[in-house]
Amino acid sequence: MHEKTAPALYEKIALTLPELLARGASDAPALLAPDRTELTFRTLREQVYALAEHLASIGLGGNRIAVVMENGPDLVLSLLAASLCGTAVPLNPKYRAEEFSFYYEDANVKGLIAVPGTVPDALAAVPPGTIVVHAVADQSGVLCFEPAAGPGGSGRRWQSPDPDDVAILLHTSGTTRRPKGVPIRHRNVTASAANIVNACVLTPDDRSLCVMPLRSEEHTSELQSHSFISYAVFCLKKKNTIITNILHNI
Repeated sequence: MHEKTAPALYEKIALTLPELLARGASDAPALLAPDRTELTFRTLREQVYALAEHLASIGLGGNRIAVVMENGPDLVLSLLAASLCGTAVPLNPKYRAEEFSFYYEDANVKGLIAVPGTVPDALAAVPPGTIVVHAVADQSGVLCFEPAAGPGGSGRRWQSPDPDDVAILLHTSGTTRRPKGVPIRHRNVTASAANIVNACVLTPDDRSLCVMPLRSEEHTSELQSHSFISYAVFCLKKKNTIITNILHNI
């Protein structure tokens, strides 16, 4: 049995998510999910940059953007776009309206990305003036952002983030005290991704199955590392039969 070695390109840690995205070979598979078109790194980059441009154009550049949806390709693309445009604030779609109100206020959220018809409590709690965007995928799997509520209007062109810009704002669980926001900078996310790649000796030939919710630092960093050097397989339902079927095709 041959021992794997980590790919040389990860010896130098990327400092921002765009740098990390750029490392995947254009025609190599990047993201795979049941009943969705496979995304190569080229199509992943194209979609993420187009979505980030759209968010910036409607006034969300540099702002905190809540992302409320279940695991899947749409969540991956939305998180990346929000992180590139401003700061992504991933929230549990099962929160109640009063919980959403707390997190919106605590994080100073200016925008919300959600799949239409899926999170009524998240929409009911939106503060006045918040820009609401619906994430809608067409039959080919291309994700688009459609304005749903809020002022929108003229914004600015998307600008690539700096290493010290905050990519993701997460919250502690709040089991023992009031939840606290934890800012994760671009350099932090990419360093965590590199650590996972090196610790697990992942290579571009590997595929990864992701079933954990992408709302914590560990799982978000795991997403970055897995999807940027290999397949990231997203299981939308946690039934054992579905997981088994996916594993048979990896």
